[in-house]
Amino acid sequence: YKNLASSLQEEDFIHCDETRHRQNNQTHWAWVGTNKNLTVFMLEQSRGKSSCKKLIGTNYSGVLISDRYCAYNIVDIEQRQLCWAHLKRDFTRISQRSGIAGRIGDELLACQNKLFKLWHSYKTSNISFATLGAAIEPVQKNLGLSLEKAVNCSHDKTANTCKNILKSFSALWRFAETPGIEPTNNLAERKIRPYVIYRKLSFGTQSDRGSRYIERLMTIIATCKQQAVNSLSFIEQAIIN
Repeated sequence: YKNLASSLQEEDFIHCDETRHRQNNQTHWAWVGTNKNLTVFMLEQSRGKSSCKKLIGTNYSGVLISDRYCAYNIVDIEQRQLCWAHLKRDFTRISQRSGIAGRIGDELLACQNKLFKLWHSYKTSNISFATLGAAIEPVQKNLGLSLEKAVNCSHDKTANTCKNILKSFSALWRFAETPGIEPTNNLAERKIRPYVIYRKLSFGTQSDRGSRYIERLMTIIATCKQQAVNSLSFIEQAIIN
């Protein structure tokens, strides 16, 4: 487990997510850091920056893919890719409002839909990475104009949401600048799903020892699956050795 946790911090890309955990009937947090090579679970009392640092390291030099939760701000904005699936939810809520806010929401959704179509074309090899980058530029421009319009609109919630997105605007486009980066955090959400199922079927953990057991076992099982290794055989050999 320690070797995997250390290796994660050396990876070029990390997808991160977190969800609630119950330890001794108290609210704790389950964190996950993952990419195509490995997955690390970490059960912590805190949802704050200290836990994020413990997971990805204090001086992470790669690219972090996540939502806009503030704990991830320990990584410089130029090393971030924000999740477009989360942005779609924000844009959808805005589009459902009346008046100018709703019209701006429609514009934001149109930009998001165009972006996903371009990404799908790239993933299905219909366009090259260079073409993707060039085609994203007008989407980037239109999104910026719509966000600026929203910041100056009369709907406070819409203005505040879009103001916060503009602060991280450069982190929306890393996927079109660096090959290998995804525009969404779906990988982390899929990897944390088995833990969520475990949580619903159990009473959480009752001690720190129990939390260490769960985080380590789920880390080994998830990583073995990614690397096409039989997890039971691996655990048996680890104990024997």
